[in-house]
Amino acid sequence: MRLLSLAATAALAALPLSALASTSITTARVNLRAGPATNYPVVTTLPPRAEVETHGCLRDMSWCDVSWAGQRGWVSSSYVLVVQEHRTVVVTEETAPSLGVTVVSFDHGYWERYYPARPWYASWTVYASPVPLPVPAPAVVHRGATACGPRGCVHTGTTYRRW
Repeated sequence: MRLLSLAATAALAALPLSALASTSITTARVNLRAGPATNYPVVTTLPPRAEVETHGCLRDMSWCDVSWAGQRGWVSSSYVLVVQEHRTVVVTEETAPSLGVTVVSFDHGYWERYYPARPWYASWTVYASPVPLPVPAPAVVHRGATACGPRGCVHTGTTYRRW
């Protein structure tokens, strides 16, 4: 491992974050999305072996923030190979530190910065909302009396389903 001189380290620290991005290629035709999940709208579709600039990935390295041809968005890391020393490396939690992949997050500020001109821009809450919980099964409610004997149970009154 090469160590940087103090001057080189200071110069690197002075660079804007975008200058710290790494070059990657896509492994297949893949959608560049407006957020790190498949429920976000498609910004554009990247061709196989597209050279993208990787700005960082989520902490679990599942999705990466990339730019390509003036477009900015998110790609599943399973479609990204980082180019390092003339070889390509899969982005994982284990390889990310040695590849220099930065951990980034996604929030409303990202949406505000990159998508205000998009037709789906006003729908942030639709895309950013957590997945709704399943509707619980209806409860069976008995109003009245139930008497049980050797031949089973008999109910008098009303039985209904409460949602």
